[in-house]
Amino acid sequence: MAIELAPTPRAILVEGATGCGKTTWLIEHIATLLEAGAAPHDVLVLAATPDAARTLERCLGETCGTAARDITVTCPRFVATDLLSCEAGRAFSGRTGRIATPLEMGFIMEDMKVSGLKNRRLKEMLKFFYRSWTELVEDADGNGDWLIPGEEADVHALLKAVLDATGAVLEPEAAAMAVRFLLADEATLAAAGRRHVVVDDYQMLSRASQHLANLLARDTVAVAADAAACTEVFDSYPYAEGIGEFTQANGACERITLTESHRCAAAAVAAGRLRAEALPDEEVPAVDEAAARASFTALATESPAAEMAAVADAVEAALAAGTAPGAVHVLAFHPAWSRQIVGALRERGIVASSPVEGRVAVGDYRDLDRCAAARLLTALALVADPRDALAWRCWCGFGDYLANSAAFADLRTAATAQGMGLAEASRARPLP
Repeated sequence: MAIELAPTPRAILVEGATGCGKTTWLIEHIATLLEAGAAPHDVLVLAATPDAARTLERCLGETCGTAARDITVTCPRFVATDLLSCEAGRAFSGRTGRIATPLEMGFIMEDMKVSGLKNRRLKEMLKFFYRSWTELVEDADGNGDWLIPGEEADVHALLKAVLDATGAVLEPEAAAMAVRFLLADEATLAAAGRRHVVVDDYQMLSRASQHLANLLARDTVAVAADAAACTEVFDSYPYAEGIGEFTQANGACERITLTESHRCAAAAVAAGRLRAEALPDEEVPAVDEAAARASFTALATESPAAEMAAVADAVEAALAAGTAPGAVHVLAFHPAWSRQIVGALRERGIVASSPVEGRVAVGDYRDLDRCAAARLLTALALVADPRDALAWRCWCGFGDYLANSAAFADLRTAATAQGMGLAEASRARPLP
């Protein structure tokens, strides 16, 4: 049975371009719910990214006061992993409920290479599987009849076998698996649901995450969306088409369109000029320069070091003028630039933080001397849980050019035949 979007008694869609106040509208909507008697713990707020969730949480605290402390503000991915990691969720999926890290994904990929496919073909096929998972191509029972018999179905079966053996959950399948779990377990759905669900940047969520959000809403659901701002940031394969699906599922949906822009006019002027220079043959809408305020300044520097110093000067001046540190954000085009800016600020005694980018544990796992951090993290995982099958698989793959993938293929087959877990089989049967 195909999975349909769950309707909600009252559905609200807030539309508008970037900077039109959609998030502010949602915050005011939550404040109105609380004033009308809604319990804070019965309100679930979902954001597209962890950073956005933190910002929403701060804004709710400023608007709603102490009541905001009991409002859950998070991302659909974390809701999904919480559901899948509970006892009932683990029993449903046969997995641990934990999303594999980039380090662990390297070993999973090595296990997938035993399929014999060339790397490029394998990666493209995996992308197809991942997108299909996020778009809920599998029905409520998880049937794989959408796959073409032969190579495609065989590779998909191998991937599922590897994941089942290690207990890992991949990010693209987490929300979809959580949706199927809730549809199969009415008691868990009743316990996890909230009377009021609010979703910001709806178009940046995958279709599965959108379905998860709607499934959790009992009385009202309010979403803010801008189809033109659909980009992959945190969820794999964001689904802008979900906006239309939302209005179709909720026939009496209240649609609110915001048209007044609150963006910095000076920044709009500068962006308009840059676009006109980049696209000289296209007609670019004019921006009213008279409306520009003196809040946008372009700084020209002659070297990267001078650029870092200029950024640090600007931040230092803003703080000296009384700007709250939490209100200062520095955007960089590359993680390396971000790290250098953080360093330049710290040299001046300005505390700065930056989201973790890339792998926490870097290094080539084929070379024991170059993957010490990765081996340490894996060893700690085994100390925490000696039955962690994925950690065992990684630990036994360090130092081998193919991460012992052929040996683990045999071990996985033997473990399945004997009804054993991969961790138990790893200890019971020495690897060749």
